[in-house]
Amino acid sequence: MTGPTGDDLGEIFGALANPLRLRIMAELANGRDYVSHLAREIGVSRPLLHMHLR
Repeated sequence: MTGPTGDDLGEIFGALANPLRLRIMAELANGRDYVSHLAREIGVSRPLLHMHLR
């Protein structure tokens, strides 16, 4: 089994370059959560959060 390619890593790090996505990841590090609760905790709308989770 091989590891991620440079393109794979570029895509991953590019996604995490967004400050909102880093905040989402930090909140999710505490465990799973409902989208509506997570959106309130972060201070964004549910549709925006859902878009970033995709």
